[in-house]
Amino acid sequence: MGKCLITKLKGSSGNTNLPVLGKIRVMFTGTDNKNGQTITGHLTLKGSTATWKGDGTCNIGTPIGDLPYNVDPDKNAKGILLIDSKKDISFISSTWGYGTKVYFSDINKYCSSLTTLQLSNTEQDGDLSEIADLSSLETLDVSSSKVTGSFANSAYLQNLKTLNINKNNKIVCSLSDLSSCYALTKLNIEYSSVTGDLSDLSLCANLNSLSTEGSGITGSISSFANMKSFMYYSSYSKPNTWSSSSLRPSSYPKITGNIKFASASDTDNFIINMASCTDEGITHKIWFFQNSHRTSASNAAVSTLQNAGYTLAQLITD
Repeated sequence: MGKCLITKLKGSSGNTNLPVLGKIRVMFTGTDNKNGQTITGHLTLKGSTATWKGDGTCNIGTPIGDLPYNVDPDKNAKGILLIDSKKDISFISSTWGYGTKVYFSDINKYCSSLTTLQLSNTEQDGDLSEIADLSSLETLDVSSSKVTGSFANSAYLQNLKTLNINKNNKIVCSLSDLSSCYALTKLNIEYSSVTGDLSDLSLCANLNSLSTEGSGITGSISSFANMKSFMYYSSYSKPNTWSSSSLRPSSYPKITGNIKFASASDTDNFIINMASCTDEGITHKIWFFQNSHRTSASNAAVSTLQNAGYTLAQLITD
């Protein structure tokens, strides 16, 4: 029978760039957050304990059951925080954290419980291909970060409910890449390099909120007239069309937000249509029409909406 010789050497490696079995590394660079220096930086974790391995003060909250808890570093804290169990961690948010960076190379298919990954307004980098195996992911926020890549072959797309890549022009994406996000409810692509036509999202039947200002998209919100779940749109500069005052079924809720229209006829049709729609689920009772023109044809509808507590701002009556 063959024999195997095992030699155990004393000592350990102090190289923090090496992965740690079963754990996720979070690097603290010891610098202020450039995007929000007045914001108190912290991480929020859920599902796993954490261990501080760096210099400076880092106060780690005590997990209670399945509740999230905070990790509060001093501004000068520098080094590695270890999330102790990549199998059990379900929620990681380093939004506004001081110079934090979660190692994408540690986030892989073994993070089977991870549903929320919020890494905005930090020093976060890495390529999306490194986290493509996160099949349970429901919320991904890499806005105002240095993250690059695309959503090609990402296992989480069909489960994703919230996606935010606002102010990230390093990610290559067309709206057609997101057409299989059947569970998607909230999408923010403002000031990104995303391209495509709004009609590419027609299969995202659960979409509720969409923000596109500053992106490269085309099309009109009329693409969502027959999508019952859709209730909020924000784009200050791109003009929309609305071909009929009954384009959206009256049994569907209103669509509010920041909406500019191409002509007075489009604006009239939209306002009259919205006056006939329901208030079900509406939490944002204001429109900013970005100096869209309208005519007296929509006067009655304007009065109806105002009497119902809605605000119609930035309208020009011809």
